[in-house]
Amino acid sequence: MGYEKKGYSSLFTRDYFDSLLVETRYIDSGEADTSFAVYGKKFTSPVMVAISDSEGVHKAETVETAGAAGKAGIICWVDTKEKEKLSEITDTGVLAIKIIRPYADNKLVISQIEQAQECGVLAVGIDISLALDDGAGDNTAFKSMEEIQEFASAASVPFIVKGILSERDAYKCLRAGASGIVMSVHNSLSGYAISPFVSLPGILNAVNAQIPVFVDCEIANGLDAFKALALGSSAVFIKQTFTTPPKENRVKSVFDKISSVNDELKNFMSKTGCHNLSYMDKTVLWQI
Repeated sequence: MGYEKKGYSSLFTRDYFDSLLVETRYIDSGEADTSFAVYGKKFTSPVMVAISDSEGVHKAETVETAGAAGKAGIICWVDTKEKEKLSEITDTGVLAIKIIRPYADNKLVISQIEQAQECGVLAVGIDISLALDDGAGDNTAFKSMEEIQEFASAASVPFIVKGILSERDAYKCLRAGASGIVMSVHNSLSGYAISPFVSLPGILNAVNAQIPVFVDCEIANGLDAFKALALGSSAVFIKQTFTTPPKENRVKSVFDKISSVNDELKNFMSKTGCHNLSYMDKTVLWQI
C-alpha cells in the first residue's frame, strides 16, 4: 500500500487494527468489568482522557473536562505548565497525571515535579519525545538514563516516561526507576516513525510486567481499545480529545464518546470471554 512507501505510521496503525479479527468465546464468559487498578487507585475504565495547553481550549473548559473525568472515574493526563491551572484541575477531585516537557534545565524539570506533587497529582512524568521541540518556545533537550533516574528519584509519586517506541528505551526506563511508560509518536514523526503496535511485544518483554505500559495510538472506538488491551496495553488514550467546534458543548461530546467507547469495549470483552481486564487474551485476535 501507499503508506508502506511513505511511512505513514497512523495509516499503518489503522490498517493493522482493521486486520485483526475477533474470535468469539461465549462459554464461561459473563458481564464485562472494565475496572482496573494502577498506582494504588482503582478506576472504572482503562480508557483515559488527555488535556493540553496546546488544545486551544479555554481554561474553564479544561477544568470542566478534568472534573468530568473525575466523576467518570478515569485517569486524566495533563501537560499544562501553569501551577494555578493544575491546582484547579486537581481541586475537582480528578486523579491526574502531570506530564512535563524535557526542559534543558534539569532544575526546571524538578521544580515542575515538585509543583505537581504539591497539587496532589496521582503521578508525574516527562515526555522525552519533545526534546529539541521549540514549538512552545521552551528550551528542551534529550535526556540520559542517569537524568531520568534523577527525576524518578526526585518524585515522591510514580514517575512516568512518555514517548517510548523502542525496547531499548523501555529497558532503560525500567533501569532508571520509572514507574510506567507511555508509547506514543510525536506529531513531527508521524510521517515515518513506527507504530507503537510494532514495538509493543518487545517493550512488554523488556518491562516484564514490572511497570504499566500505556498506549497513545489512534484508538478511535471500543473495538480498537479492546484490541490494544488484548495485545497487552495496560490502558489507552482515546483519540482526539476535542473534536467539536467551540460553540458546541465539547466536554459533553468528549464524555459521550468515552461512554460509547467503554460500552463497545465491554461488549467485545463479554463476547470473547475476556470479561475482566486480568483475563485479556491476545489469542482471541486473528490477523488476516
